Amino acid sequence: MTNIQTEIKHRLEQLLKGETAAKTVLFLPNDLASLKTFNKSLLEKLSAAAKINEFTLYGIRLSIWEALVNAYKHGNQEDKGKQVEVGFEVENTHLFISIKDQGGGYGTRGKPEEPFRESGWGLEIIEIYMDHVAITPAGNEIRMVKVLS
Repeated sequence: MTNIQTEIKHRLEQLLKGETAAKTVLFLPNDLASLKTFNKSLLEKLSAAAKINEFTLYGIRLSIWEALVNAYKHGNQEDKGKQVEVGFEVENTHLFISIKDQGGGYGTRGKPEEPFRESGWGLEIIEIYMDHVAITPAGNEIRMVKVLS
């Protein structure tokens, strides 16, 4: 088990037992392998601890992955010298996730209007599966909430 996996397991066990309400923040290397490891580990541990149904788990996994890839590709411009800051917290029946990159921000472009585009679906996918989604005013952090019950 990697350090990231161990930290995720430990923090989720604490959070789900109600031992702490503190938000866990990890600084991940800006590479797809590390981001994939984080996403997989978080969802495995969350699934085991919270008994989440497969459809909900799929939506959470896909939403987090889309946000991580956006941070890696668009925010950090695939720069291996940058990091992706990931925060997660379970409070009662809610999962809170924040993903922040070191880029200049998303801006106010809005959603692309072309319905048959090949890319640019990430934010829309996230909004479908998560219960609440917000981009911070700086534009380089997404905050997502999923009700787990």
